[in-house]
Amino acid sequence: MRIAKSESNGLKHAFVADLQDPLTLVFPPLTTGSEQEQDKFDAVFSNAALHWCKRDPNAVIENAKRVLKKGGRFVGEMGGYMNCVGVRSALHTVLKRRGYSPVELDPWYFPHDSEYKKLLESHGFQVQSCTLHPRITPVPAGLRGWLDLFVSNSWLKGLKGEEADKILKEVEDMCRVDLFYGGNGLGDGEKKEEDGKEGKEDKDEGGWGLMYVRLRFVATLA
Repeated sequence: MRIAKSESNGLKHAFVADLQDPLTLVFPPLTTGSEQEQDKFDAVFSNAALHWCKRDPNAVIENAKRVLKKGGRFVGEMGGYMNCVGVRSALHTVLKRRGYSPVELDPWYFPHDSEYKKLLESHGFQVQSCTLHPRITPVPAGLRGWLDLFVSNSWLKGLKGEEADKILKEVEDMCRVDLFYGGNGLGDGEKKEEDGKEGKEDKDEGGWGLMYVRLRFVATLA
């Protein structure tokens, strides 16, 4: 569906590939009529994708290198060190408590800026910048909505619905004290009580937020 959307917006060449598999990254014919478009491009750009490439981050960089001209730019933004802090540790805690291996299920790769800079340099890139940018991000749909979107089909894709639902509920409860702000400045995440009855979270006076930390880098192929 995303490929179709891209094509409808005027993108002439769109396809799906796993950037961690160098041998399967084959471009469709673009200019030369050759299937292998090596050393042809001025720039490679990535946004919010590379932190899903935990299996082989080196292969991702090598693929970028393979298609770039000498002096070509590799520019990207991804999740970095301490991204989603609190949520990730809660997922690990709940999964381990239920007998799962959180390290195996965790699909995220959030490197430190110094770590990723060294990785880029090891593949022949000259790094102009590689920095972390923390940003508190509101979550209008609530933490559970965010978990349904980013965790259900990745971390928990092999689990049955009822089990996954219980895990996400536990994670939400565990994160409430730090990530839900109730409008009183205390950060206790408690629901209000009015007339002796438990009230709902007042979205005008509070809500959920996540600490996003973005890793941004600019590098050129030497």
